[in-house]
This record gives sequence, C-alpha cells and structure tokens, in this order.
Amino acid sequence: RDQTTRLVRSNERLKLYTQFLSIRLVAVKMAEGLGATPSKGLERFQDEITCPLCLGIYEEPKTLPCQHIYCKDCLEGLARQSRNGTVVCPECRSVAQIPGNNASTFPTAFQINRLKEVYEAMAVPAGETYHCQEHQAQALDLYCETCQKLVCRDCIIANCQPSGHRHGYVSKVTPAHREAVLKNLETAEQLNSQIAALSKQAASTKSRIVEHGASVNREINGRIDVLIGVLEQQRQTLLQTTEEITRRKVTAISAQEEKLRAANDELTEIVESTKRAVERDSDKEFLAHKQKTVTKIKEATEKWIDSAQEPCSEQPITVEVTSPSQLEDLCKKSCIVRCQLADPLKCTVSTKIRREAETKKPYMFAVHLADYQGNPCTEKQTVQVTAELRRLRDGCVTPAEVTAKRANDYTVSIQPETRGRHELIVKVNGTLVSNSPFPVFVRKPLGHLCAPENKIRGLRSPTGMTCKDGKIYICEREVDGAVVILDSKFNRIASIRGLNRPGGIAIDHQSNIYVTTLGDLKLHKFTKDGRCVKSVGGSGVAPGMFGLPNGIRVRDNQIFVCDTDCHRIQVFDTDLHLLRVIDSILDTTDIFTSVRRLYGLSRMDEKNVYKPEDLDFDSTGNMYVVNSSYIQVLSPNEKHVRTVGKEGGELENPSCIKVNGKLLFVTDMSKNCMSVFNTSGVLYGTFGERYLNKPVGITFDEDGFVYVSCYRNNNVLIF
Repeated sequence: RDQTTRLVRSNERLKLYTQFLSIRLVAVKMAEGLGATPSKGLERFQDEITCPLCLGIYEEPKTLPCQHIYCKDCLEGLARQSRNGTVVCPECRSVAQIPGNNASTFPTAFQINRLKEVYEAMAVPAGETYHCQEHQAQALDLYCETCQKLVCRDCIIANCQPSGHRHGYVSKVTPAHREAVLKNLETAEQLNSQIAALSKQAASTKSRIVEHGASVNREINGRIDVLIGVLEQQRQTLLQTTEEITRRKVTAISAQEEKLRAANDELTEIVESTKRAVERDSDKEFLAHKQKTVTKIKEATEKWIDSAQEPCSEQPITVEVTSPSQLEDLCKKSCIVRCQLADPLKCTVSTKIRREAETKKPYMFAVHLADYQGNPCTEKQTVQVTAELRRLRDGCVTPAEVTAKRANDYTVSIQPETRGRHELIVKVNGTLVSNSPFPVFVRKPLGHLCAPENKIRGLRSPTGMTCKDGKIYICEREVDGAVVILDSKFNRIASIRGLNRPGGIAIDHQSNIYVTTLGDLKLHKFTKDGRCVKSVGGSGVAPGMFGLPNGIRVRDNQIFVCDTDCHRIQVFDTDLHLLRVIDSILDTTDIFTSVRRLYGLSRMDEKNVYKPEDLDFDSTGNMYVVNSSYIQVLSPNEKHVRTVGKEGGELENPSCIKVNGKLLFVTDMSKNCMSVFNTSGVLYGTFGERYLNKPVGITFDEDGFVYVSCYRNNNVLIF
C-alpha cells in the first residue's frame, strides 16, 4: 500500500512537471513569435504580467468583475480613495462593489500567477559571453575538432594549425555535432524504453503474484472448509505460509520495480534535457557543454544497462493441502496432495486451429487447461473460459459458446457473422491464453458466390484492379485511359489520367502505385497523390523493355511484371531498376532463334513461361502464373513445380488470378466465369457464368468481397 501511494505521488509530480514543461515550451514559442529575438519576446511577455497601475510585476493579482486585473495593494489604494464601498476600474471606468469592504476579497487571478512562474523560469541570466581567455579581444567563432573546444582565430594560428588540428567555423560544424549527440542519445533512449517496459512488466508480475496468492487462498479455504474442526490448525498454518510467500515475493518485485522506476526517471530526464539542448541551445552554448552532455549520457547508460537485462521473475506459489477424501488417514499420518490451479499463460488451444472460416458455418476448437508447469489439469475446478471473434476493421464482435468437456478441456463454438480479417480472442479467468489473439480470415461460402451482391457502373473498359486501405483502384483500358480511385461506398475520390491503355496495377506498402500501359508498353510509378515519379520500358525484347506488359504484383519490395509477348516475367525494385528476368525463352544475342520461339516456330516446354497474363503469390512464396491456357506454379526460388487447370481442361483462356488463403480465384474470358481451385490444383467449381462478360480483372477487399471487372459490360461485379 505504501509502495502504491509513493507511485501515485510520483506520478502526480511527473504530471505536474510535464505540464510545466509544456507551458514553458508554449511560452518560449510565443515569446519568440512576439519579437525578433527571444529577449524582445520576453519583454513583451513581461508586459502581460505587469500591473497597469504600479507598472511592476503583479503582486497578489486580483480580478475585477470587468475582468481587468490589478495588484491587491493597488486595489486597496483605489478603495481608500473612493470611501463609498466601491472601486472604479482605471481602464474601462466601470464601477464594482467591494465585497465586504475589503479589496483583498476580490477573486485571485490564478492564471497570472501561473504566467509569473513560467516567466521566472524563462527569465534566466543572459547567456555566457564566449571570448577567448588567452586573447581577450577575440570571439570564440571556431571549434577545434581535435581539442574538442571553442577557439578563437589567434588560437588557430598559434596552436591548432601548427599541430595539424582539424577545425572549422562554429556555424558549420555544429549540425554534425548535434547529430552525433543525438546518435549517442539513441542508446540511452533504447535503454530507457527497455527499462520502461520492464517496469510495466514488474507491475504486471506483481499483480499476478498477488492474484495468484489470492487464488491459492481461495482454493485453500474451499478445501479446508470440509475439515472444519480437524483441519483448522492446518488451514491457519497454510494461510500464513501463503501470505508470507506472497509478501516476500511482492517485496522482492517492489524493490526491483523501484530500481527500474529510478532508472526510468533518470534516463527520461537525461533524454528530455539533451533533446532540449539540441533543439534550443545556441551553437556556442551547445558545443561548450557537448562533452559534459555526452559524458552524462554514457555514465547513465553504463549505470543502468544491467537493470534492463534483469528479468522480472515470477515463480508460482504452491502449497500442500490435505485432501478431504483422506480425512480418516489424517488422524494417523500426514497425507497431502498438491493444489493444482489453471494458469492462463500455460493454457492452450487446439494445435490445428484453423486460420480460415466461413460465414454462417460453425467454427470450433478446444481449450486445454494447464497449471503453471504446463501440466494438464486433472482435477475439476471452477474457471471461466471465454472466446470471441472480433473483426479488425470496425471491432464487430461475434461471441462464442463454451462447453466443459472434461476436467481440463473446453469446447468452443463460434458462428461467424461478418466477413474479413478477424482476431480470435480466448481468455481463461479474464487473462489471454498462450498465443492469443489468433488471426482468422472469414469468407463467404463458395456456394454463395453464384450471384453478385453489388455492382460498380459507369466505367470505361475496366481491367486490372486492386484494393488497399479501404480504397478501390480500377484501370480503364482506353487510349486516354485512367486509374479510377473509389472509396468503400464506390464514390470517386480521385483519378490518375493521361495513361495510354492501362492494364495492370499494384500498390506497395508505402502506397506508391505501379501501372502497366499497353499503348506505350511502359511501367509507371506514381506517388499516393497521383504524381508520376518514373516510367521505364518501351517496345523491345532487351531486358527492361516490353513486348506487352500486363499483370503486375508487388512482393518484398520487388515489382513483378508479366511481359506477355516476350514470354517472361521481369522483376524490378521499387525505383524501377531491373533486377532479373524469370524463365525467359528469348535470347537477345540470337535474334533469329528468339523470333522463331516468339512465333511458335520452335518447340515450347510446359516448364517455360508462355504468354504470361497475370501472377500472384501465396503465403509460402509460391508464384502462380497465368499462361495461355493454364496456371503455372513456381517455387519461391522460381523453379517450375506443377501446372493447374491443364490436364482436365478446366481453363480455356484464363486472364487474371488472385490467391486468397488456400484458394485460387481465376477469371476465364472464354468461359465468362470465375474458377476456384485449391493450391494443390483441385477445382472446387465455377461461378458467375450468368453475369460475367469478358472478365479480365479480379481482386479482394479487406472484408473478403470478390471484385471482378467485366471488360464488355463496363462494370465491376462484387460477390
């Protein structure tokens, strides 16, 4: 309790100090904005806390009803002059009644008192005069890198230059030294972060120890109440033992917590003071105190480095309690069993928990209870097991039904209501179990993809698409084509125009947009606000040129572009520099062989990439490439693995592919449908035959909705 009181008081002092620093910073900025120099700003700031009657700094400021402020003594002088219980404001001439005929009873202007405190903190003595002690007439305008001190021009001529010391003007060398001090500060900041985290861990550990001790006490009480008379003495002994163990552990962890807090306070003060010096001190002030600051940082870092490596140990509290079933033997000998409580941090869920689910279908798994050593609980006990499925986008929650199966097993069943990315949260007695929360993606059952749920109209020959951060990006394949950007409600919010028949589109993690254009055979990079950064390519078979650029994907900061007519995939970095070419059948040194292969006059192997239209990746790094009539699977090291949709003729003219979990969604322009395979190549079914017309693009949004662009119908269907 004393420890908690000290923590609360320390936290209150820290808050007050933080508020003071914030007020001071605002005041400094205000002062700098009021004049050409900080000193002039302070003069203007001083005017705000000067009494208009006595022209001195406010003493015991009081506020009149008209909101004008004067010193208490000044108001008492005005009251004595009036002699009728009123006072006239010297500024606005309004008359105010004196409460109780005593001017000191006017309300105190607390805001003026706070401004005075800030002013007194800011009004520090004028900065040091930096003149050379050896050459009094010379200003210290230079800095010797070798001696690490400020020097004057005569010092350079007399001492530094003959010795070959490196030196420079203060204004030029200061930025590098500021950066060096900040770099030295990084270690202290990292250490401070570690110590702050350990401090939180220590507090959490202490709380769990106390709760564990309380749980043991409750278990002891429940068991020993059965032996009311005979076991009374044993219960008292065990309770005292538990309390003593808990007290010792809390004392130990409190000491460590206090040490970590002291380290945190000291390092926080060093970090903040150093940052203030780097940001606010003049060049000369900064360099004059730089070495002292660096030394202070190193000393504090060395002092507390070991504290960040000390683990917050949490040993469980175990006691031995007599089993009620052995009451008869207790009279003859001491027969004891171990009190086994479920530890949420050791409890687990089914090892084969599924990472994917479908709406309206039960999603089931098991929760296994274990004690602090990870051993399965064998005795039935009262625990609360809860679970819920929460959608990441909006926090929508689907609760679960929990059923006790055995002493150490619980069955959990959830029927997802919403689509998209979710997290599965499982708790035992209000604490997350091991590895919780778990990622779960919920999709619509494949059997429900027959008819679209919505439609985006008013597009011009839509082709490639992608979704990111709640926005939908659609390419319009026209000579004066564009990339149309829609919000989640399908309203147009922006567009990138002036593109010559855009085909494929992809977005990297920094929201840069990459587009292939069929009209000028190029790859373009745009910023997220639509500004073109770079374009590469052009007609040709040489690496970096294109025969017909089509589908595009971004993975691991690499841009993969399908070059259809050149039978290859070209890989660029995010600055559009060519990195490599995958499975090219072209030989730029033998143009005749290349042309024969290009026009089918040379034998093609199925292991070669042939007329790639689009590609995508699964979670393991396998690449799925849409060839002329099938899907080719390449391993993460870009070697042929197998084909999909070729043997049974499931595909005729595939145009686009999107991998979603363990499913492959492929659009087929000849069949006017969407075919769904698993990653092993097994066909689940075809969908949308009645609605799709020349589908050439497909993508998914964050909620698992399928978007298919129909080139002939000038729309996008949403399943």
